[in-house]
Amino acid sequence: MKFIQNISRLLIGLLFIFSGFVKAIDPLGSTYKFTDYFIAFNMEWLSPAALFLAVALSSIEFVIGFALLNNVYTKISSVLMFVFMSFFTLLTFYLALANPVTDCGCFGDAIKLTNWQTFYKNLVFMIPAGIVFWKRKHFSPRFNRPAQLIIAIVGILISLYISKQSYNHLPAIDFRPYKTGTDINLAMNDNLQGAPQPQFETKIVYEKNGEKKTFTTDNLPDSTWQWVETISNQTDKGYEPPIHNFLLTNNMKQDVTDKVLNDDGFTLMIVAYDIEQIPEASYDVLHEISDVGGANGFNVFIATASNPEDVDQFKREQSLLTKTYFADPITLKTIVRSNPGIVLLKSGVILNKWHYNDFPQANKMSEYHLYKASLQKQHSKTMMLIGFFIGIWLLLSAIFEIVGFKSRYS
Repeated sequence: MKFIQNISRLLIGLLFIFSGFVKAIDPLGSTYKFTDYFIAFNMEWLSPAALFLAVALSSIEFVIGFALLNNVYTKISSVLMFVFMSFFTLLTFYLALANPVTDCGCFGDAIKLTNWQTFYKNLVFMIPAGIVFWKRKHFSPRFNRPAQLIIAIVGILISLYISKQSYNHLPAIDFRPYKTGTDINLAMNDNLQGAPQPQFETKIVYEKNGEKKTFTTDNLPDSTWQWVETISNQTDKGYEPPIHNFLLTNNMKQDVTDKVLNDDGFTLMIVAYDIEQIPEASYDVLHEISDVGGANGFNVFIATASNPEDVDQFKREQSLLTKTYFADPITLKTIVRSNPGIVLLKSGVILNKWHYNDFPQANKMSEYHLYKASLQKQHSKTMMLIGFFIGIWLLLSAIFEIVGFKSRYS
């Protein structure tokens, strides 16, 4: 039984760490999901707290998992874990029945599950969760209380640090369909050669002498039977392109999507889903990027979901001559987690993305520098964060082992 309870503890610990981590690396994505919930449950008044709640949820999940994995504060973390699992199992059951939101956001954009899939997943994990909760008093802590406190604090700091970095820059790992390297033209194509096609099952109902029977298309009756109805059910959706709502229009509501995606030069798309929420600190950099990019022959434009009147007023106040295209706000929020943010495109391929805190300098706006920037390792921050997490964890464990901070129960 001890083996089973320890396996259950490790399994639930890893589950909570993963769930907290994928939320922490995309705090804005979690914020948008909280907002969706508030709208669905008529609680819009809570929307201003969405970012705080997103960071708090990811930190709590991460720390609970971190504590369970390291066998510290196991009693209290087991109780908190079981409360979380019970609440979210009931919530996902309601979501599966009522479907107020299509995706619960349990694993951010890393793993997309339907509400029913999420509910079944929670039911499965309630088994090891129940074992950990039931046996919570039988776990022997590995370290004494001061060491446990330090490990718990480190877990909190790691989670908060990841959220802070991802909010002030861009997510360390991009799970969305607009990640760097994506060819938008291909990602929107629903007719790729060799892609699985939708599958349908067709049944035909015929009647003869008052008796109705159902036949398949391969086994039709003779001409003495009279057709009643045809029933067609889709058995397989086939290939669904990851991008299906990328559309840019000009102020005349003309579609300019193909024009942008087929431009074989460098394109700088300044994404600002809400013009009125652009920080003043980024105004000067926007001017530089617009002016220098245009002077270098790049296609520079603002992509926004704001209404044209607000856009024109903003451009007049800031003396911006950059052309403006319009797009769906959800699409723009998905493309880059920054308002404003910059996306570097060439022939529809995303070469790079920048948060407004990391906009390229004016003297780095040449074709050469942008090309070099597109070759940079996009996962360097990710590796640093993961390395930081593993390094601190191993270092503390080693130090506590050496200095003898073991629990008397060890």
